[in-house]
Amino acid sequence: MSTRQDATVWRQLTESAIGRFGGAAIEITTRATADSRIVGTAKRARTAWARLAAPIKHRVAGTVTLAAAVTHVAMMLPQHPPGAWWLIVPSLAGAFGLVLIGLSFLTPRAGAAD
Repeated sequence: MSTRQDATVWRQLTESAIGRFGGAAIEITTRATADSRIVGTAKRARTAWARLAAPIKHRVAGTVTLAAAVTHVAMMLPQHPPGAWWLIVPSLAGAFGLVLIGLSFLTPRAGAAD
C-alpha cells in the first residue's frame, strides 16, 4: 500500500465508530493506569524480580512450576480419569521444575570467580 492509501485507511478508521471507541478505550486505560496502585505494585515487583540473582530466579520458577504440577495431580486424582495420558503434562512440568531447582544450585552467583 502506498502512503496515500495508508492515510486514507487511517482516516477512515479514526472516523468510524469502532475507531472512536477504540481510541476512547485506550485513552481511558492510559489515564487509569497512570495512577493505579496495582500497576505501581506490578512495576515494583518486576523491578525487584529483575534485580534478583539467577540462582534465586531459577529456584523460585522451579518451585512454582513444581507446585503447579503437584496441584494439578492432586486435583485430578479424586476424579479417577481414565488412562494415564493426563499425567504427561504435569510430569513434564514437574521434571522441568526439578531441573530449574537443580540449576539454581549449579549456577554461580553474579560476580563469582570463574
